Amino acid sequence: MDLRKELLPAMERRLLGFLNHIDDATALSDAIRDRRQEKGTGIGEKVADRLLKARTELPGRRFEDLRQVETVPGIGEDKILDLMHAFKQPAAQAFRSNMYNGVILSNWELEYFTSIFEDETAFQEVIDSKSSLAEFVGEQVEQISLERYSNSKAAELAGELVERCYDEHFPDSHFGAYALALWFYQFDADNWFSFERVLKETEKYLNFYPEWEDRLELHLYKGFDNTGVLVDPVTQVDLPVVINRGERAVTIWTCQLND
Repeated sequence: MDLRKELLPAMERRLLGFLNHIDDATALSDAIRDRRQEKGTGIGEKVADRLLKARTELPGRRFEDLRQVETVPGIGEDKILDLMHAFKQPAAQAFRSNMYNGVILSNWELEYFTSIFEDETAFQEVIDSKSSLAEFVGEQVEQISLERYSNSKAAELAGELVERCYDEHFPDSHFGAYALALWFYQFDADNWFSFERVLKETEKYLNFYPEWEDRLELHLYKGFDNTGVLVDPVTQVDLPVVINRGERAVTIWTCQLND
């Protein structure tokens, strides 16, 4: 089985990073089971212990390739598939799920619109400069707005507005996580959640992949009014857009509170 065809390189690096940093067999087994969230899947403590022992015998005491993991006794194709499935969830999907798991309630409509690039060159051309990114985001906003409200004039104006907004870029994931958490917290007049709680999730999101080459970066299009363009009230100004290098993706976020 060619394992590399089953996962994006960034997802494989994330899985290997997880296996290389956990040091307790019980914790490893529990973590995989929690990620799978399916009864009867994952790996048991005995196999987890073999994984940890096999890792210590490798050069550098770390797995460099999933094929090394597959050679561990008890790790057959089914277990490898379990491991891959546990780490195959895209970053945006994981973040949205986590936000609904104890942070926001069902009266919040948190949505994302992701554009995935098959071609690395095309992806780099879009994210290479603020102007090219703004043009791309403007086109996507126009399309989303048109599909949602069927108002071509308003959709066109929305797309143009994005390109005129100031793009506040956060190359550092920690500053970006703080800014994104603050954007959510501005909804919080009724104390729906603590700032610290949402910051925990935005930190996990923007640090989803451990390697610099796979990093996520936040762009906030300041002053963009989502109301009646992408969502209905109650919402906030500014448009969060996340560049995900690991998945070659550009994700636009919207949020609406039906209070």
